Amino acid sequence: MASAVTESYLNENISGRLTAATTVIVVLTTILLALRLYARSLAHVASGWDDILLAPAWLLCLGTCITGYLAIAHGGSGRHVEAVVMEDPDKIVVRGKLLYALSWLSAFSNTFSRTSILVLFRRIFPPGITRTVTDLTIVYLVLFTLAQAIVGLTECRPLAYFWDRSIAGGWCLDQFLFYRMSGILNILGDVVILILPIPTVWTLHASLARRAGIAMVFLSGSCGLIASCVRTSYFFTAAKTSMTDPTWADINLMAWTTVESGLYLSAACMIGLRPLLNQMAGWVMKSRLGVFTTRGTNTRSRRSDRDDGSQLISNMKQDHIRLETFDRDRDTDERSVQWEGRKQPADV
Repeated sequence: MASAVTESYLNENISGRLTAATTVIVVLTTILLALRLYARSLAHVASGWDDILLAPAWLLCLGTCITGYLAIAHGGSGRHVEAVVMEDPDKIVVRGKLLYALSWLSAFSNTFSRTSILVLFRRIFPPGITRTVTDLTIVYLVLFTLAQAIVGLTECRPLAYFWDRSIAGGWCLDQFLFYRMSGILNILGDVVILILPIPTVWTLHASLARRAGIAMVFLSGSCGLIASCVRTSYFFTAAKTSMTDPTWADINLMAWTTVESGLYLSAACMIGLRPLLNQMAGWVMKSRLGVFTTRGTNTRSRRSDRDDGSQLISNMKQDHIRLETFDRDRDTDERSVQWEGRKQPADV
């Protein structure tokens, strides 16, 4: 190893990857949360628990991002461990504390974000097997998070041994085994959220394009699945590097952990933006109608046209956009989209 410790080796620094990922997540989640809040501030659009849960999710996600910045500035993350020890050995301890904090912040942020999505699903779906599975998934996420918390409090004895391996007599459980199993169970929850809306949406009396469009809206709720898979894979592929050069290996692990939390929160925000999108569509249609009016187009005939946007404009005044209205099949005449053999769903 001595031959590898050259000046260029000691000067290597990849912390910019974590800085970039963290900055993007801060900006993205803040903008989407602001849009979500604005969407819920529209007239007659009521808020629910799915909105309330986003506040702690964003604060915890922000804490995750701040932890990343601190790990770079004070924990030596992004540089080789030899360079960090030569500069200040205490940074290794600081790095361990920040890594421990990151595991708590990200775990709870992910739980709040995904629970928000499931609470929204529960309000939309009619009573039946889909709502029952939704309830069970919420329970699963809560129990999974509690299990993570219990292990997090007991994985090292004394707990300080997690970040300070110089403590005599300290020990930790097989942490990589725990992280691998935790990642797999986390992905399992994502897969359930991914497939949960599909059977219900596919029973809609609507064109294939309409059903696919609504399915994509709900499938966005599981967009954190990819980041979760990538992060979990690092616990299988980067275990050796994490043991020999932890500050260097931190960057990819911390970056994907931050991205994972940010994508969960972004998905939870985006899935509730339909009132805002509906209003924007109404603005566009109003503008088009105004242009047609100046050209002498008959207003009454325009308003009877199925494609003139009047339905979207009127829907702005509802408490929420109904799922069947959102998926209205314009190829039919006057019928509304209904659940096949089911009770009409609640407002979104």
